[in-house]
Amino acid sequence: QTSGLAHIISVSGLHVGLLGGILFIVFRKFFSLFPIIALKSDTKKIAAIISFAIVTLYTFFTGAEAPALRSMIMFGAASIAILINRRAISMRGLAIAALFLLAWHPENSLDSGFLMSFLATMALVSLWEYWQKSDIPKPRNWFEKIVFWLIGAILTSLVAGIATIPIALYNFQSMNTYGLITN
Repeated sequence: QTSGLAHIISVSGLHVGLLGGILFIVFRKFFSLFPIIALKSDTKKIAAIISFAIVTLYTFFTGAEAPALRSMIMFGAASIAILINRRAISMRGLAIAALFLLAWHPENSLDSGFLMSFLATMALVSLWEYWQKSDIPKPRNWFEKIVFWLIGAILTSLVAGIATIPIALYNFQSMNTYGLITN
């Protein structure tokens, strides 16, 4: 808990998002191996449907806590966006998740895990949208890719950590000082 890595050992939005992303990539690449599938249908859409089905089962199998449900709903919104040829990562998915979760259990609005999950995700989606619109050049060689991903990992941890500070201070009267380093 002191290290700021508690989110890694609990089933959270992080795990649901990672599982969904990995499954999406694996299924998309797998279906692309078969010309009869790849030439007659959109492997991206097939991968989105199958990945979302597995993510949904995983979320409910592991207890369906609010952060995991948020991630599952956002993954569902991204899957629908893929199906209708829209941008998958946007604030729209976060808003849809908030709407569903608060309509289902309004008391979630007082839960620190719910609030921290949404604040961190909102900050990360904002960072993603900024990066997509920026003129930052894409990495060209392996060294630039390593530096790019290292900077991305640091920024991700920093932005999510800063976004959750107010809730952590209010609810726990402490702030995670090691989160950036350990993440």
